Amino acid sequence: MKDVYKSITENIKDRLHGPFGGTFILSWIAYNWKLPFAFFNFDHNQTLDFKINYIQEYLKNTNYWYLLIFPALSALGAIVFYNFFSLLGILIKEIYEKYGKIGINRLLKNAKYVLKSEYIILNKNHEDLLNEYDLKNTSFNKLQNDFNKLKIEKDQYESSYPVLRIQNDELIDNNKAILKKLDNLIYSSENNNNSLLDWEYKGNWQLFANKRLKITNSYDGGLLKIGYDWKDIDISIDFMIINSNFGVIIRATDINNYYMVQIATDTINYLKKQDGNFVTQITNSNNISIKPNDLTNLKIEIRDDLLNIYINNQLIANKANFFSIPNGRFGFRASDLEEVDIHTIKISNGTDK
Repeated sequence: MKDVYKSITENIKDRLHGPFGGTFILSWIAYNWKLPFAFFNFDHNQTLDFKINYIQEYLKNTNYWYLLIFPALSALGAIVFYNFFSLLGILIKEIYEKYGKIGINRLLKNAKYVLKSEYIILNKNHEDLLNEYDLKNTSFNKLQNDFNKLKIEKDQYESSYPVLRIQNDELIDNNKAILKKLDNLIYSSENNNNSLLDWEYKGNWQLFANKRLKITNSYDGGLLKIGYDWKDIDISIDFMIINSNFGVIIRATDINNYYMVQIATDTINYLKKQDGNFVTQITNSNNISIKPNDLTNLKIEIRDDLLNIYINNQLIANKANFFSIPNGRFGFRASDLEEVDIHTIKISNGTDK
């Protein structure tokens, strides 16, 4: 019995799934809609006999054209209509494949067609190109910003170039002046080889590691062992008077014949030693003001018979016709309790001054 039921249901499904069965049922419901509507909308208190009688009365009173012929004809018409338009669609597709593409290709001569797989590849390549463009555009913008910064720096440099050129020229001139002074420099106590062996002296002379020279109790004084032919020279001395005064010896033939500029805290005296004896003051003294133990600069310019004295770059004396000895050496004297601390000594050729 179960197999029979299964066979019947499968047969009904096959008929319903067929092109006519399903179409006929839809068409029949369209013509006889009142019966299924009433069947599903009876009041719940209606009896089964009432429902059966209602269905029988409906089938009895309804024309068989509406029960069978019109639904069958409509189903057949729908099937014919569907198949007609299906065939028409196939026919149109065949005509398009055979003639339509040629016409469209003629209208669109430059049109290109690609397969979907090719389109996917092309689209990916397009995205890769866009990404590469973005990277290169970012790099370009960075380079553009760097270029703009460099251009600003260039403009700033060009605007400051005249000032830098002037400063450079000034540095060159200063360097030339320094080199000229170095070329003219003939003695410096700052030389690493400087020692007391450079001097011919008597008395208490001390040379310290920092090149400072301390002189006291040196009545006869001392002279550099060089400079016998020095004539026109510039002398610069940084010194501190520890006690009383000291003398700067110039144009010395030897230890017994020379000129001396004697520097005290309040005066400058000008003396000459001849044959071992000091001659009376040979010219008027000059008043100055130097504090003991204060570092002071003395400059002496000698040109032929002219003598110029500067204290801390201030001209103190200008003595014409001062010398009778044409040339000679340089030295110091600090007798008895006189004491001086010499920090630096520089002697330059003064002919190009």
